[in-house]
Amino acid sequence: MRIENDKKPIQGKIAVILDSERIAINRGRLHGVRTGMIFGIRLEIPKISDPDNPGLVLSDNSVFVEKGRMVASDVFDNMTFAKILPKGHRSALDVSEMFRPQPNFPNVEGAILTHQDWHIRSGDEIVQLSRLNFDFENAPLSEFNFNRWELEQMDSFKHDDLARGLSGKLGQGVGECKVLIAQFLDDAEKEYDTFCEYLERRNCKER
Repeated sequence: MRIENDKKPIQGKIAVILDSERIAINRGRLHGVRTGMIFGIRLEIPKISDPDNPGLVLSDNSVFVEKGRMVASDVFDNMTFAKILPKGHRSALDVSEMFRPQPNFPNVEGAILTHQDWHIRSGDEIVQLSRLNFDFENAPLSEFNFNRWELEQMDSFKHDDLARGLSGKLGQGVGECKVLIAQFLDDAEKEYDTFCEYLERRNCKER
């Protein structure tokens, strides 16, 4: 089955919070989600006006910051269970602090965001992120489940790393593996969803 708009990041919402480590989202296999995909939990910033000119809006409602990150663990047709990633995988506040008020949160008068805004909640928006730190050399071929959007976020150096990783697994030359990557990105008519599934259809098997 071909996923629509697979040149865009997958977006959805948190359906329910299972516990302090696991979340269910309203996107699954039929939407292109695969095990190992990374998602950011977004916090929308309210409109910001210029203090020198209150009628001038400096930002609109399309500005977001990242509350946290999670990795897809159990993927079903229309939903996915995801695990919240630890602090080293994210750029905002410590995940463990997101489920309770933070006693050391600065008491700033007039702040548009408070510690409660950083709590993860049902209904929060999520968006797919690129796995830029993926271990191409050591990860099994079954984890090379990138969609087109994710591969397009990688620069030429990352594509070189991907080709070298594939070369070692498939027993093919690096140049041949670069051709496989280019064909996956260019061919919009075939019935495959991820790069891993494309390789399977090409009968490219790990040695």
